[in-house]
Amino acid sequence: AGGADCILIPDIPFERDKVFAAIEQRRRAGKKSSLVIVAEGATEVGGELTVARLVEDSFEKIRLGGVGNKVAEMIEQALKIESRCTVLGYLQRGGTPTPYDRVLATRYGVAAFEAYQLCKTNVLVALRDDAIVTVPIDCVADKPRFVDIEGELVRFARKLGICLGD
Repeated sequence: AGGADCILIPDIPFERDKVFAAIEQRRRAGKKSSLVIVAEGATEVGGELTVARLVEDSFEKIRLGGVGNKVAEMIEQALKIESRCTVLGYLQRGGTPTPYDRVLATRYGVAAFEAYQLCKTNVLVALRDDAIVTVPIDCVADKPRFVDIEGELVRFARKLGICLGD
C-alpha cells in the first residue's frame, strides 16, 4: 500500500544481490528511484541483527536500530547511486487524520480514562470489530508476532513484483 519496490522484513532473510538486481532492473526500465522498506530486525542471509544498544535493566534488553542505514550504505557502495535512509519512527505516520480517525482517537481516550477510573491496570484499549475493548497487555506483548510468509499479503507483494530479498 505504501508503494514500496522492495520490502525487507525479519521473517524473510534477504540476499543483497537480489535487492541490488531489483533496483537495477527498475533503473534499466527508466525509473529514477526505488523505495526500499527495511524493518528493524531484517537480516541478510547468514547475517546478524543490527543492534543499536543494550539496556540491561529492561525486559527487552536488545534495542534494534540502524539496519536501514546499513542497507542504504550497501546499495550506495554496490550500485554507486545516492541512497538515503529515513526512519519513519521519527515522522508522523499516516498523513492527515480522517473524521473516522479523530472519532476513533476520542473513543480510545474515553475508554482509557474509564479503565483508569475502574482501576484496571496492565490493559490497553483496542478496536475489536466495531467495539472498543480493554485487553490485558500480557495478551499482546508477551511474544513477537510474525509475518506469515505463506500468507496473502506476502503472496500479493510477490505478484505485484515487490522484491522481498529472497
